[in-house]
Amino acid sequence: MKKYLALFFLLLAQGCASYSGKKEAFHKHFNVGDFATASTIMYASQSKPKDAKEEAKPQEVDSEQLPADYADLGRMKFFIGLNSGTAALYSQNYVLSDTMFGIASDAIDQKETDGYSPKYYEKVMLNTYRAVALLQGGDINNAKVEFNRADSSQRQAAQENKKEINELREEAEAKYAQNLGAAGSVLAQQYTEFNDFEPYADFVNPYTSYMKGLFLALYGSKSDRENAILDLKRVKGMSPKNKYVKADIQMAQNLANGKALPPTVWVIYENGLISEVEKQHFAIPFIINDRIKLAHMALPKLVPQAEAY
Repeated sequence: MKKYLALFFLLLAQGCASYSGKKEAFHKHFNVGDFATASTIMYASQSKPKDAKEEAKPQEVDSEQLPADYADLGRMKFFIGLNSGTAALYSQNYVLSDTMFGIASDAIDQKETDGYSPKYYEKVMLNTYRAVALLQGGDINNAKVEFNRADSSQRQAAQENKKEINELREEAEAKYAQNLGAAGSVLAQQYTEFNDFEPYADFVNPYTSYMKGLFLALYGSKSDRENAILDLKRVKGMSPKNKYVKADIQMAQNLANGKALPPTVWVIYENGLISEVEKQHFAIPFIINDRIKLAHMALPKLVPQAEAY
């Protein structure tokens, strides 16, 4: 029995070590801007096609065949898809990016996340980045679908956490009733658009709302542009002094009123990397009817990444 236990732990350690090594190589290339290589390293971390060369160049890979050729991505499908998709987005390989984000999304639906439960904000950003990849690739219709999914994830988060939100609000009001009353009065006058979105506002991601607002304003119908104005106003509520958001609200209102938009370019600058969720995996062996079973558990750990200059 000890030999079997040792073998199980050895295989588990080798699998995790293999992924950890590829992840380290991924960050090495990603952090210096070699996004194409970083993406390839991540999605090829578990297996390769039989006829693949030992050092295939990223641009030689047919990304449309990835789901078939790289079907065995092991237990790390969510993390592989998320990391590889992000790197492919930055290397402007939008087909590959959408493919890998799709693998990550499917892993959530099929619960192939190695015991880790992705948080709502990870789902929101997965949908948002996939929408951006589709938009960059010219697939407007599917980009809209992904923006809507990101919006739905935020609303779902608000519903799931509604009880906690209300409890925290009641506790705050009991402690700071007078100050909150005065502050609430000012906010109510300045941001009337929040009147219908109080629980939802607590879970808004400003990046997602801003990108969705821009998208609907520039590519949507008249009704879409009304929603774009609401999204941009939510962003204004989180960043009231941002003059660019104010200008974009005016732009969306002009488009909704049938006014033409002069030639305009938006430059979206992402100033750094958010803390990464590092999965800590535990496999606990136990015996049932003389057979070994493993109980899997994964816990998240936030690891700070490089800051912008």
